[in-house]
Amino acid sequence: MSVMQTPHVSHPSTRLVALLCFVGLTLVLGGCGSRTSPQSATESRSTEQNLASVYGAIWGTSQQRDAGKYLGWKAMTDPIADCMRGKSLNYYRYFRKAPKEVDTQGPTEQWIGPLNLKQSDWALANSVNLNAEAATGEGPRWVNTPEYKAALAVCETEMGDPTEFDPPQQVEALSAGLRELVSKADQELGPIERYNDCMKQVGHPVAEFGDGATGLSLYLRSLLPLPPLKGAPASEAWNNYLALEADALSADVDCRKEHHDRGIASLAEDLDAFERDNAQALSEVATYWSDLLEKATAAGYPSQDGDVSTLIQ
Repeated sequence: MSVMQTPHVSHPSTRLVALLCFVGLTLVLGGCGSRTSPQSATESRSTEQNLASVYGAIWGTSQQRDAGKYLGWKAMTDPIADCMRGKSLNYYRYFRKAPKEVDTQGPTEQWIGPLNLKQSDWALANSVNLNAEAATGEGPRWVNTPEYKAALAVCETEMGDPTEFDPPQQVEALSAGLRELVSKADQELGPIERYNDCMKQVGHPVAEFGDGATGLSLYLRSLLPLPPLKGAPASEAWNNYLALEADALSADVDCRKEHHDRGIASLAEDLDAFERDNAQALSEVATYWSDLLEKATAAGYPSQDGDVSTLIQ
């Protein structure tokens, strides 16, 4: 992880000039028009929550997706373990849980994407995983013996197929349909360069990492230091990052919220129609993800953050 830079907190006059330039461009380019009536703050929040809910039904939670990876890992390595037992040898393998993601943010495009999404919250929720030493995979000393290596070379040819636990085609089809709907609404909001320029003028070059909300997320992740463990003092790098993050998220609201809210408003009717038209499919994939986690838990999926499922058999 690179050394944290001192956060740039823009002078109020600098922020104001950038915003005036941004608003001026919007007016000149006619960006304030909308094909829908403005939603109230409550209606906009409801539509955004509904969008996140539909997205979550399609792609499951981060834990459910990781459970699928665990089952795929077992499907791939169980035949190897059986083969090694047939040679009177134990087989060493391990699985580390993936970091938890923020499951309620919904899809992210350029103008449309979550506001005030703190990467620091993600890091703190995963502090155990992020601070844990990565498993080296070297295992016990006996895995380095000539006998073990020779047997493993043979048994690895028995590797199973993990694709049984890949998301079903139904997930891909629903995801493509939702993405098309959101992308269309996003594109109708106008060129994202206006946002990128607005952010750059207040010290946050998000466009170097991507456009709009996507670029902001990658920009903040690139600067994220290791978070403190629960109860431990925060480092100077962490405190510096929190100041930078707060300034960047404030600038993001200033530079993007108007367009973001218009995009969310324009989605309301189309999103309702998408849910009606795909009600059965959405219910089926939600059940698929729920069942997948239950199956993985029964098969030994690690229950705690930072846990490593190590099997020697």
